[in-house]
Amino acid sequence: MKRNYIKRMLSIFLIVAMLSPISYAMDSGNKLKKEEIVYAKLSFEGKSDLLIGVSGFPKGFQGYDYGDFSEIVNLSTPEELAYDKGRVKIDAKENFYYQGKLTAKELPWIVSMKWTLDGKPVTEEELLGSSGHLELFYDIKPNPTANPKYYEYFVVQSSFQFNVDQISNLVAPEGTLAAAGSIKMVNFMSLPGKGGSYTLEADVQNYEPGMVQIAALPLNLALDLSEITEYTEELKTLEMAIAELNGGTWEFLDGLYQIKEGAAAYSDGGSELLGGSEQLSQGLYEISGGSSQISDGLGELSQGMSEFEEGILLLTGGLDEFGEGIKLLDEGSSAFTQGLLLYLQGVEELSGGIHQTSQGSKDLALGVQMLGDGLYQLVVAGKGAPGHVDDP
Repeated sequence: MKRNYIKRMLSIFLIVAMLSPISYAMDSGNKLKKEEIVYAKLSFEGKSDLLIGVSGFPKGFQGYDYGDFSEIVNLSTPEELAYDKGRVKIDAKENFYYQGKLTAKELPWIVSMKWTLDGKPVTEEELLGSSGHLELFYDIKPNPTANPKYYEYFVVQSSFQFNVDQISNLVAPEGTLAAAGSIKMVNFMSLPGKGGSYTLEADVQNYEPGMVQIAALPLNLALDLSEITEYTEELKTLEMAIAELNGGTWEFLDGLYQIKEGAAAYSDGGSELLGGSEQLSQGLYEISGGSSQISDGLGELSQGMSEFEEGILLLTGGLDEFGEGIKLLDEGSSAFTQGLLLYLQGVEELSGGIHQTSQGSKDLALGVQMLGDGLYQLVVAGKGAPGHVDDP
């Protein structure tokens, strides 16, 4: 029973279908566009095992088709086809189809599938009829050695089918889920020139694998350009706005740079301001101490002014006394001068004659007396003058 399941799984488990309208055949020396579908049967891990191409031609076509086939089969008539040196001769009285088994096994995409059950890798034999938590890690990417016209212009859609009676809690974060009767499908899509990494998981019971189909189709969007001409001006406006936005973005970045530089300068100025504040605080402290010294100095100045004023008063009084002494000195000098004159006169009279001795003696005595009085007054005046020092 299990072997029958395996045969079924190997025959339809993985099929890749590619619709290729870009192949050509020769009709009387002219290229003719043809329809071609290439089916690839893949292994459990995603390796290509078999490639079969099916080509179609319109009624009335006569000519040759080209390809590397190991065998060919006529699908439209019982006649055998002539195949020689890579050429198939076609004579289509009606629409005509044939298939050929390709010698090449390389696809435009590299496919990889890894299956796990309860976190452990499983083979296809182990997976068939099993129960547990199923996970699939599916990768598809362009084949760099293949013809780039396929993966650059084709959309790849991968479809995985499950029996709803055998699964629950189906989750596919990168996929789209759909249902058709008793079948649930998970679809993944890869755009032209792109690959993808996808995951799905589900709880399975007596799991019997369903079909997996990978279809590669040329991207053909049915767009009527005449319907969108009215939007072209808006698109141009949008393009210009984007250009302006790009320029504004650079200006914005330049402004951010200037803000950064200004912030650095502001930080430096803040540091200098902080240092200046400390110096200002120290200066105010010193001013406070200086104010006390100024206050003390003003007090001493006021006291000195008072003493100066008293000294001025004493000086004024001393000057008055000095003036009085000068007057006394003047009077004493006058008396001294008169006495000296009388003394000289007496000496002269004494020396003039003996006979006048008596009279001269009297005059001399009077002069000496007056001289003594003058000296006394002179001494008295000297004591009253400023700066006089008494004898010890």
